[in-house]
Amino acid sequence: KAASKFIRQGNRVKATVMFRGREVQHDKLGEELLNKLAKDLEDVCNMEGRPRREGRSLGAILSPRAEVVKAINDAKRLKEKEKKKAKAESLKKREEMEAMKMNGTTMTL
Repeated sequence: KAASKFIRQGNRVKATVMFRGREVQHDKLGEELLNKLAKDLEDVCNMEGRPRREGRSLGAILSPRAEVVKAINDAKRLKEKEKKKAKAESLKKREEMEAMKMNGTTMTL
């Protein structure tokens, strides 16, 4: 669950299987576990290469698919565009208010 959440946010995930004691002899089971994780999440991510041995652990890196990253970037752009538009409108409103104040003060004199 956590891995899919991170990947949907556009982040990469490093999945690690730690072996203790004699478990190191059964590294095929760890490899199968990481492959199963990659298969379960294959609709949103790709596994970068094969699982790698790192001492007593076996790790794999899962990165989001291009479609997921594109959807995230599109959402960010849309949000920034709306924010910029709102800022421009508030600035315009403020300038109008200042102009009205200036006109109001000159008329009373």
